Amino acid sequence: MSISKQILEAKKFFKEYKLDLCIQTLNSIKMEKIEDLEDNLQLIFYNLKGNALIAKENYEEALFFAEKSYLVSNKIENCLEKVDSFLLMANVLMKLNKFDRSSEFLQEANLLIRILPQYSITGKKGSRAFLLRIKAGINYGIGEISENVDIFDEMIHIYKDLNDLIKLADAYSLISSHYYYLGELDKSFDYIKEADEIFSKVDIPPMLKKMEIGNYIMFGAVYEQKGMMIEALEYTEKALHLAKKFNIKYQISTAINNLACFYQGFANWDKSIEYFKIALEIAEKSGDNSEIAEILEGMIRSYLNKEDIISAKSSFERMTQINKKESNRRIDQLCRYCNALILRKNTRTRDLGIAQKLLNDITEEEINYSEVTIGAMVNLSEMLLFEFEESKDPEILKELGPLIENLYKTAESQHSFLVMVETLLLKSKLALISLKLDEARQFLNQGQLIAEKYGLNHLAMKISNENDDLIKNLEIWKTMQIEKASYSRILKRTNINHQINSMLGKTNSKFILPKINDEDPVLIMILSDSGIPIFTKIFKEEWSVNEALFAGFLSAFNSFSDEIFSKGFDRAVFGDYAILMRSLSPFMISYIFKGQSYLAKQKFSKFSEKIKDSEIIWDELLHSMKTGRILQSNHYLENMIVEIFISKKPKI
Repeated sequence: MSISKQILEAKKFFKEYKLDLCIQTLNSIKMEKIEDLEDNLQLIFYNLKGNALIAKENYEEALFFAEKSYLVSNKIENCLEKVDSFLLMANVLMKLNKFDRSSEFLQEANLLIRILPQYSITGKKGSRAFLLRIKAGINYGIGEISENVDIFDEMIHIYKDLNDLIKLADAYSLISSHYYYLGELDKSFDYIKEADEIFSKVDIPPMLKKMEIGNYIMFGAVYEQKGMMIEALEYTEKALHLAKKFNIKYQISTAINNLACFYQGFANWDKSIEYFKIALEIAEKSGDNSEIAEILEGMIRSYLNKEDIISAKSSFERMTQINKKESNRRIDQLCRYCNALILRKNTRTRDLGIAQKLLNDITEEEINYSEVTIGAMVNLSEMLLFEFEESKDPEILKELGPLIENLYKTAESQHSFLVMVETLLLKSKLALISLKLDEARQFLNQGQLIAEKYGLNHLAMKISNENDDLIKNLEIWKTMQIEKASYSRILKRTNINHQINSMLGKTNSKFILPKINDEDPVLIMILSDSGIPIFTKIFKEEWSVNEALFAGFLSAFNSFSDEIFSKGFDRAVFGDYAILMRSLSPFMISYIFKGQSYLAKQKFSKFSEKIKDSEIIWDELLHSMKTGRILQSNHYLENMIVEIFISKKPKI
């Protein structure tokens, strides 16, 4: 078979995603014979060779062939193969983190795509989609991801137009990762499911299996952030199995690293260390010192949490050796952070002082690893809290407050909504130490709103229960205010150390779902803005027969509504009962119940939205308000109440 036929056969194999056959055919051609070929055949050969090597993750060698391709492309007229040459250069440079040079080749490719003749419209669309994919990768690399949503939307449009289902699924998976890094977990999860639905229906060639594996890794990452650790492990282990089967090294490494971190979330330090050791072995083969340092940092934290100081110091010594060889501020910061964590395990004042200085320096530096900056702030908070517990000096609280506020702002800047919510819970407990009860409740309400907005359901449950507990014991807290209770007594009730330990990953409490029960409905009332009842549904007989109880609620209505709406609370208390209120102008809706608030709030929100959306119910309520008559019964409204509050239980 002639060389030209071999090259065209290799091209056919590549289009059919038969990577091994493509590489086998290309390797059978002697390099010295390539330069004797026509320029267009040389270009096809170099493009194929470069792309095949990228698929095998051999980026340095791929760059060699990409440069050969680019030199040849300058000799020929404009065509899609010339576009492929520019995209090959852009792609391999992006993989090597050379983003500026990669962008230059993208610009050349984009210009050429625009001026190519109309007859190659399908090819132009495919090239355009690939260009967009590289552009998104560059944006991630340089930290400018704001335009990636538009990029992914265009990719999705192109792949739908071309009916390329596998690449469409990959685009969904990419946009899911975008929303994941923005902390928008529900959006991320929706796109992962879209991708998974396609992957489950199509036959995926081995060359493209990395797309499906990447989607499983994203499933694991999102589940972990949502606190669903069993599912996180399941999908990540599935990803690891497939990555090993198809020998996709970078995905093997990613999956193993993720599993190590997930087992830290379970406080299973031995299992975590086991996976970190495997990850370290892989990283050492690649010679990537930054990755090695990151893995060692994870190992050190696991060793310290299981009180294995000797192994932690041994791992730190290895990190110190790497730091001496490299001139890398990220590695240096990791090294100083781990040094501080080890020094914290000592009881000597001198060592603790050095640790505090190291941590404080990290908080004031440019963020290299958000986890390290945040970890330094939480560790400093814990150290100050220990000092406060010993001395009971209120001046320490003045130092602790700004530090925790800085922690919140840092988490916000990094789109770390999980840390933001945990920090608001910490701020609430700090407010309780100073007996600022309204402030403590406001922080809890703010935290729950963020948790619910970004799909952090486990934290929303946790905060809701904290809020219930605070309201339930409000009179005790008010008594402590009056009596000017001692800090020892207050600290015991806040349990603030438990929250700090959770944020430092010392326990698995962060990922244990709180116990959530259905509430016991008592009363639903729809009133006018002025507080005049329009409709009442009583669930409990005690409210039907006890006129004083009902009248007491009505007389206290204004104070409840003021407490909820003016102070930014989401619930109030009336004796043994909890109250939720919502303004739907010109109406006010109130729900009284006993028990936990988490599911009650979900049902109440659904009820309020359905009333607003039901034209029949809304019109009847308006008519009752105008005529001054109480709405005695309404078939639609009664059915809605039964459906939401009695029959159905929302999924947790």
